[in-house]
Amino acid sequence: MTLDHIVPLAMNGADDVSNLQCTCEACNLFKSSVLQDDFMEWITEIFLYQMDQKEDKRLLWKIEHKILNKMI
Repeated sequence: MTLDHIVPLAMNGADDVSNLQCTCEACNLFKSSVLQDDFMEWITEIFLYQMDQKEDKRLLWKIEHKILNKMI
Protein backbone atom coordinates (compact mmCIF):
# COMPACT_ATOMS: atom_id res chain seq x y z
CA MET A 1 0.00 0.00 0.00
CA THR A 2 1.03 3.55 -0.71
CA LEU A 3 -0.55 6.93 -0.10
CA ASP A 4 -1.79 8.74 -3.17
CA HIS A 5 -2.89 12.35 -3.56
CA ILE A 6 -6.42 12.35 -4.99
CA VAL A 7 -5.75 15.69 -6.68
CA PRO A 8 -2.03 15.44 -7.53
CA LEU A 9 0.35 17.94 -6.00
CA ALA A 10 1.44 18.74 -9.58
CA MET A 11 -2.13 20.00 -10.16
CA ASN A 12 -2.11 22.14 -7.00
CA GLY A 13 -3.71 19.46 -4.85
CA ALA A 14 -3.47 19.97 -1.11
CA ASP A 15 -0.80 18.14 0.82
CA ASP A 16 -3.39 17.33 3.45
CA VAL A 17 -4.95 14.16 4.85
CA SER A 18 -8.27 15.07 3.19
CA ASN A 19 -6.54 14.73 -0.21
CA LEU A 20 -5.03 11.29 0.46
CA GLN A 21 -6.16 7.77 -0.37
CA CYS A 22 -4.58 4.34 -0.04
CA THR A 23 -3.66 2.64 -3.31
CA CYS A 24 -1.54 -0.30 -4.29
CA GLU A 25 1.95 0.74 -5.38
CA ALA A 26 1.50 -0.43 -8.99
CA CYS A 27 -1.71 1.57 -9.44
CA ASN A 28 -0.21 4.64 -7.82
CA LEU A 29 2.84 4.52 -10.10
CA PHE A 30 0.63 3.97 -13.15
CA LYS A 31 -1.74 6.81 -12.18
CA SER A 32 1.16 9.24 -11.77
CA SER A 33 -0.10 12.86 -11.89
CA VAL A 34 -3.53 12.20 -13.37
CA LEU A 35 -6.87 13.04 -11.78
CA GLN A 36 -8.76 10.05 -10.42
CA ASP A 37 -11.70 10.34 -12.86
CA ASP A 38 -9.34 10.67 -15.83
CA PHE A 39 -7.39 7.67 -14.59
CA MET A 40 -10.54 5.53 -14.32
CA GLU A 41 -11.57 6.54 -17.85
CA TRP A 42 -8.10 5.67 -19.11
CA ILE A 43 -8.10 2.26 -17.39
CA THR A 44 -11.59 1.50 -18.72
CA GLU A 45 -10.53 2.32 -22.29
CA ILE A 46 -7.49 0.07 -21.94
CA PHE A 47 -9.62 -2.77 -20.54
CA LEU A 48 -12.21 -2.49 -23.32
CA TYR A 49 -9.51 -2.37 -25.99
CA GLN A 50 -7.75 -5.46 -24.59
CA MET A 51 -11.02 -7.38 -24.30
CA ASP A 52 -11.94 -6.40 -27.88
CA GLN A 53 -8.63 -7.83 -29.06
CA LYS A 54 -9.09 -11.04 -27.08
CA GLU A 55 -12.85 -11.69 -27.36
CA ASP A 56 -13.81 -9.90 -30.57
CA LYS A 57 -15.53 -12.90 -32.13
CA ARG A 58 -17.65 -13.91 -29.13
CA LEU A 59 -21.27 -12.80 -29.23
CA LEU A 60 -21.47 -12.59 -25.42
CA TRP A 61 -18.56 -10.11 -25.35
CA LYS A 62 -20.22 -7.95 -28.02
CA ILE A 63 -23.35 -7.75 -25.85
CA GLU A 64 -21.31 -7.05 -22.70
CA HIS A 65 -19.31 -4.37 -24.51
CA LYS A 66 -22.48 -2.54 -25.57
CA ILE A 67 -23.82 -2.65 -22.01
CA LEU A 68 -20.51 -1.39 -20.55
CA ASN A 69 -20.34 1.46 -23.05
CA LYS A 70 -23.82 2.59 -22.05
CA MET A 71 -22.79 2.57 -18.38
CA ILE A 72 -19.71 4.71 -18.99
